[in-house]
Amino acid sequence: VHNISELNLNKQQSHEFAILGANTYADMIFRDNFFHADPHPGNLLYLNKGSLGILDCGMVGRLDPYTNEKIEEMILGVAQRDSELIKNVILDLGSVPNDIDYNELSFQIDAFLDRHLQSSLSDLDMTGAIRDITGIIQNFHIILPANISILFRVLIILEGTAKKLDPSFNIADFFDAYKSKIIQRKFSPKRLFFKLSKNIRLWDSIIGQTPVVLSKILRQTERNNFEIKVRHQNLDKSVNKI
Repeated sequence: VHNISELNLNKQQSHEFAILGANTYADMIFRDNFFHADPHPGNLLYLNKGSLGILDCGMVGRLDPYTNEKIEEMILGVAQRDSELIKNVILDLGSVPNDIDYNELSFQIDAFLDRHLQSSLSDLDMTGAIRDITGIIQNFHIILPANISILFRVLIILEGTAKKLDPSFNIADFFDAYKSKIIQRKFSPKRLFFKLSKNIRLWDSIIGQTPVVLSKILRQTERNNFEIKVRHQNLDKSVNKI
């Protein structure tokens, strides 16, 4: 679709093809957890009867089930303007420094929502919002997994490509509509059974290891070789002031 004018599409056809492309990528990301990661116009083909062809699969992204679930929660958080949910997703996904100021992070995310969602999702600039939240994350020295950076890049390119097809297309509106699919999958019997099975295995492992760990602690105590180390954050600063 690099030379969109040569396709001679009417307004409705362009809109439907933009929606098809967005749906295809959303399903690849959230349903399949494996996605084409370079959706610029030169890699997308308008085929017969409006079907979509994708070229150049040299760059792909993957999401593990845990990361996928957290990204879904972030989308729901943005749609519901839930700053606490967005903050928790960032903290769950990222490598967080010990001295992070959680209250300031909450304040910054509230300010982020005020800047980008003052009225409705239709006014959201996805590219600007992604760059803004990425800047906040970097300012707090939170390190996100590489696949999240790839996903953010895909969303930025996808929005630009879709707008080339249909200038009225808004990817935030699209995800607001797509969230019903996310909720369906999130609470599907298959996913709930998977999570239940995983938690049962985890608790089985914890219960199995507990007697062994307690036995080691008791043996160390009997040999007077049991130590408790206490570290107080920022104690040195307080002592220096005194």
